[in-house]
Amino acid sequence: MKITVLGKGCRNCERLEANARTALAGLGQQAEIAHERDPAEIAAWGVMRTPGLAIDDELVVAGRVPDAQEIERLIAERRAAGARPAARAAPRPGNPPRTRRPPRTSTRATTASSQRTSG
Repeated sequence: MKITVLGKGCRNCERLEANARTALAGLGQQAEIAHERDPAEIAAWGVMRTPGLAIDDELVVAGRVPDAQEIERLIAERRAAGARPAARAAPRPGNPPRTRRPPRTSTRATTASSQRTSG
């Protein structure tokens, strides 16, 4: 099992990691715990508010710090589900995640410029 904490290293991110370790100890289970601090990688996960928590490469919590009991429940649900999902694709280097909207176009600028050409 792999647990990933997504956050830049703030106090809430550290609390989330501590709660995950407490939950694992409560379940008597071993797991690899990774802490992703790169903002581009965090955004690639779809996390807009940190901290985030991923279990076996599946984002389960974002934007808050769940307590150890909730993390235990999430781990137990993942263990009961059994099958591990396919790993998500890594973002391509140099390309930002595709979460931005295209820029808005203004119709007023077009109308104003067409009025100025008469004359």
